[in-house]
Amino acid sequence: MATIAIIGSGVVGQATGRGLAEWGHDIVFCDRDAAVLATLRERGERAFAPDELERVHTDLTFVSVSTPTVDGHIHIDALRAAARTAARRLALGEYPVIVMRSTAPPGTTANITIPLLEEESGLTFGRDFSVCYNPEFLREACALEDFLKPWLVVIGAEDERGLAALRALYAAALPDVEVVVTDFTTAEMIKYASNLLNATKISFTNELWLACRRLGIDGNEVMAAAAQSAEASWNPAYGIKGGYPYGGACLPKDTVAFYAFARSLGLSMELLRSVIDVNERVAELVQWESPLARQRGIAPVRTGGATAPARA
Repeated sequence: MATIAIIGSGVVGQATGRGLAEWGHDIVFCDRDAAVLATLRERGERAFAPDELERVHTDLTFVSVSTPTVDGHIHIDALRAAARTAARRLALGEYPVIVMRSTAPPGTTANITIPLLEEESGLTFGRDFSVCYNPEFLREACALEDFLKPWLVVIGAEDERGLAALRALYAAALPDVEVVVTDFTTAEMIKYASNLLNATKISFTNELWLACRRLGIDGNEVMAAAAQSAEASWNPAYGIKGGYPYGGACLPKDTVAFYAFARSLGLSMELLRSVIDVNERVAELVQWESPLARQRGIAPVRTGGATAPARA
């Protein structure tokens, strides 16, 4: 059993802490919000303000503070404050492991969090302490259930001791769950990619739903069937390798044709237009980067929504 601190005790922090407690670990919660601390204490949890946590020894520290978007930009002030709280506790452990859970722009752990921890503590990453980035994929309505039964565990780690500690934590409770181990920045990007993929699918469904409304048909019936017939829905490996634009007999002609049809109905379908544009740009890029194309002096050009080579 490990003693684990949870810095940031909102939805993610509480689900993480309660889940770890169900796995048999001793959990200490930390938050700046007095109301949150009062609620946790009423439930019988050990809960401390940041300055109080500095005196509590733990084996691992999970950071799960909010990183809100304000005026279109992500704010990581709370993450910085949490890192300072964690840094002041690093001397309490023989080799402390800090586990970042907060959603943050790719590069944050390597370029902001670790330098801040080193500056505040006077210690050195990889020699005196470890950091891992362990993104959460929790739904607010069932966060605890998602923590206890994850589809996937992602660990961004760049030193073996921290990775071993976090892998052991998950392996003991989730021996059959796939664990993806990568570097900090890739793990941060995986978190964003997951959310962006979800958002894109929802917006695509709604854009098609608007087209179906104009046609007087049930868009939900259409998508329910398409989710079974379209390979992109039932094959997880479909379309996940970058640098390969769609081609073949159907996709290039059908995307362009339906976009023109939608425009004739007075529908803009910006997402479908972007799908076509992105495919054209990638087709041009990979064609131009082909060694054979460069050798022959072939430059890419657009021709009516599809990409074809032409002599430079």
